[in-house]
Amino acid sequence: MTDLDAYRETARTWLNSVSGEFGRDARRGLAVEDDLALGRRYMATRFEAGYAGINWPVEYGGQGFGHLEKVAFDTEEMSFGMPSDYFRISL
Repeated sequence: MTDLDAYRETARTWLNSVSGEFGRDARRGLAVEDDLALGRRYMATRFEAGYAGINWPVEYGGQGFGHLEKVAFDTEEMSFGMPSDYFRISL
């Protein structure tokens, strides 16, 4: 297993642990305003777990990983249907 595979697996495990609260099924039927509020809570939870700024330098609050780790996380995140699309440009 490569380091990238290990990172992907760790991310997938974390995403699975919060998918019941924030994932596709939790979002089903929500009004846009409620979905956006859920997205804000998800982004705060993601930050607390260390998954914000994955490829940002550590001195700026990121993890200091490369773009491959960022893409790996984003790919895993998409499969769970998390409410992060609202923040793609502003993050």
